[in-house]
Amino acid sequence: MKNKIQKILGVGLTLMLALGLVAGFALPVAGAEFEGEPNEWTAFTFDRGPDSDWFIQGSWTDAEHIDGISAITEAINGDLYAYVETDGDGNGGPYDHIFKSEDGGRTWEETKYCDPDDGVEGDYIFDMVCSSIDEDIVYATDGYYVYKTTDGGDTWTFVAKDSLEEALEGECGFDVDDWRTITCIDVTYDDDD
Repeated sequence: MKNKIQKILGVGLTLMLALGLVAGFALPVAGAEFEGEPNEWTAFTFDRGPDSDWFIQGSWTDAEHIDGISAITEAINGDLYAYVETDGDGNGGPYDHIFKSEDGGRTWEETKYCDPDDGVEGDYIFDMVCSSIDEDIVYATDGYYVYKTTDGGDTWTFVAKDSLEEALEGECGFDVDDWRTITCIDVTYDDDD
């Protein structure tokens, strides 16, 4: 009989504690008032912090012409890669660069990112991702094609350019020259020989 009473009291106390926790957490939320309409986007504003001089500390000293920094990725050895859009020397542009940092972002060096067909500087980068098995392999997309470097940014090549064009134009119905259809990329490791 004593065991039955202890079990009943144990279950009862557990329920009381659980209800108390749920009520304690739910009440403040229930009292909060939602502003806006459900399933709608609203603007989010934030305070911009001070500008950094990290790019000035590297070998590239044209930091006053930086228009934006977007896609950033980290290699398995800690190297950082960042896409930087500039207005060139202030006389034209924009110009697109991929920078690399081997010291956690304290200093940056420009890679030799360029169009593999003609060697001219590459285009805007939507996304970049590093290999999960080799620190020198980085993939990038400008929306039209996927590019790859196997030497940490010294040379860039297309990833299956012809079959990508065929898939995008044939199966998807996009004209590769008119549409930036690739907005993000990712890599995975296949343990098959």
